[in-house]
Amino acid sequence: MRKVVVYGAGSMARTIMAELGEEVAGVVADNSGGRLGRHIVRAAVDIGNFFPPMHYEVVLAIGYQHGLMNGRRAELFEKLTRWRYAFRNNGTVSLSGSVWHAGSKAGVNVFVGSNVTVGHDAVVGDHAWVNSGVSIDGGAVIGERCVIGANAVIGAGVTLGARTLVGPGCVVLRDTEPNSVYIAAAPVRQRFSSDVFGSVMKI
Repeated sequence: MRKVVVYGAGSMARTIMAELGEEVAGVVADNSGGRLGRHIVRAAVDIGNFFPPMHYEVVLAIGYQHGLMNGRRAELFEKLTRWRYAFRNNGTVSLSGSVWHAGSKAGVNVFVGSNVTVGHDAVVGDHAWVNSGVSIDGGAVIGERCVIGANAVIGAGVTLGARTLVGPGCVVLRDTEPNSVYIAAAPVRQRFSSDVFGSVMKI
């Protein structure tokens, strides 16, 4: 297995480097300089000089950028592919504690945070970003370049249209249109106390 070059030098790069450990051979970023862990941060334009594509794989370690909906990640993936770089796991990064059930699959350049559950036969599309704690139920389809906030729930069989933004904690139980935004509703205080919640709700 080839060593990995991490593209990015921010908090996402630190997180991914912690997951990969000794597999990381170097770090490149749009702005070079400084160090990230034990690695000198090299200029991305010089990636071929320090890390030729025949010897190294790349992991993209940049965020989804608010408003760009993973556009920069998709652009970099395509550019580095043209430069003949291979990507570990097709560019998909799935952090510790995430579980992929039978028949589930990811497209290219997908980021999945820690403790995510991807149910049976669910599909996570190209360049999607799934934050930690998300539950994607069986048969759901996540469109390309979607962003799903922490602890959100995508119901069974639901299809998120391309570039859908789902806010943290949001529960989506119906299909969404492309380019749509879903934000969890503000909490509403119930008329009964927490002491009687269990008996009232029969849980």
